[in-house]
Amino acid sequence: MKIRIREAVPYIHVSITKFGDKTQYLPLEDTNSQEVQDMVKKVIESQNLSVFETGKKTQVIIREYVGAKAGKSVSLSFRGLSPSKTKELILKYINSEK
Repeated sequence: MKIRIREAVPYIHVSITKFGDKTQYLPLEDTNSQEVQDMVKKVIESQNLSVFETGKKTQVIIREYVGAKAGKSVSLSFRGLSPSKTKELILKYINSEK
């Protein structure tokens, strides 16, 4: 008989926030923080957002986790997209890679 010990699974947790809008969450496996950061930059740059956009910033927070232990985080900010639209674009990009 053995005591079951669960392994801590590493994953990336993406939070997409904007003041006044509902925060969107996206957990990702089998990747690292740098790959997710590059992918989010590629998705946002493909939208051809104006540098002169006004309004509140949308922030994408990318944090590494191993089990329940939080690790390093990286943040990207831009104007012009809502959190729900940003999540939709990221999911569309991920699904098109398969």
